Amino acid sequence: MAGTSPKQKKETKNSAASESAGEKGTHQISKMADRISQNHAVSEDCSDLKAHTINYKQMALEVANLINPTIEKSIEIAVKNLQSEINKIMEQVTSHNALISEMEERISSLEDYSSSAKSKIRFLEKKISDLENKTEDLENRSRRNNLRFVERAHRVGPGKDLPHQKPRTVLVKFLDYSDKTLILQTYKKSKNLYLEKT
Repeated sequence: MAGTSPKQKKETKNSAASESAGEKGTHQISKMADRISQNHAVSEDCSDLKAHTINYKQMALEVANLINPTIEKSIEIAVKNLQSEINKIMEQVTSHNALISEMEERISSLEDYSSSAKSKIRFLEKKISDLENKTEDLENRSRRNNLRFVERAHRVGPGKDLPHQKPRTVLVKFLDYSDKTLILQTYKKSKNLYLEKT
């Protein structure tokens, strides 16, 4: 190496530099190849994922196509049942409204009858009160002509009076002693007293 010329040294350096540059290029190319292969693998994974996604979408559509008629049928049945119940409730409401209006009419007629009955009752009560007052007045006026001189009277002796039997004795308690005296004096004078039957 000591006997080499500067020219040879320069060529040696150039060859070494070219070798290192070649190695660097090869290394970069291999890196790029690795990246391309990785990108290719990723793209293959993406295509697989897309295929799976498409399969899932198709499956979802098929399931929806299978389930939708069942759901629609169930909803239709539920709506029909609900409509039937609503119709029944509406019929009941209509019937109740008719009954309520009939009851209102009856109550109104009863209120009218009650009002007229109350006025008639008031009139009859007044008339009864007037008649009671008149009756009492007539009784009081008729008592003015009455004379009470016998306080108590009853027959003495057993049994009832028979048609051919002598009447039983009448025991009389007079209210006033003077009446008793007058009757006894009259009996002594005439010896007979008769009771006139009216």
